[in-house]
Amino acid sequence: LALRGEPAADVVDVALQGVRFARKYEAGLPRNIFVDGVISGSAQKADVRQLKVTIPGADLQLQGRVDIVKKLVALQLKAQAQNLPMALSFLHPPDVLPKSATIQVNVDGSLDNPNVVGSAAVRSLGIGELGTAPELHARFMLKDGVALVQSLKGEIFGGKIDVSGKA
Repeated sequence: LALRGEPAADVVDVALQGVRFARKYEAGLPRNIFVDGVISGSAQKADVRQLKVTIPGADLQLQGRVDIVKKLVALQLKAQAQNLPMALSFLHPPDVLPKSATIQVNVDGSLDNPNVVGSAAVRSLGIGELGTAPELHARFMLKDGVALVQSLKGEIFGGKIDVSGKA
């Protein structure tokens, strides 16, 4: 962990390399959380350079900038769960979770009306006696306040799904 400040520029940098948060009990959070990355901030803006958070079974990567004065945002987020039930075990989730999942989201534009573009995939989604969906893929966006599912495709319960729409 390294902290660096520039009082004249009113900027603080926080470098996290191999930081491990270990807790005796889960109680709402995973017992072990690993963090790597660099965050810079001031009263005017925040920059995130390759922040990576890892818990058993999953990891999350975030990078980008928020400019508070100009009211602009440019962020990229990617989350991967190689073992989603393990990653979320601290929440005691139901047994309908997929085995693994990936989500990628880009947010840009004004803070008042951001544009969001993303994709998601889940693998081995089992829902009791209904069976298992081997893989589902989705592409989505939010533009000018309109949510759009560009596509949701996959095989599910012995059939196929292929939908799109907006709200």
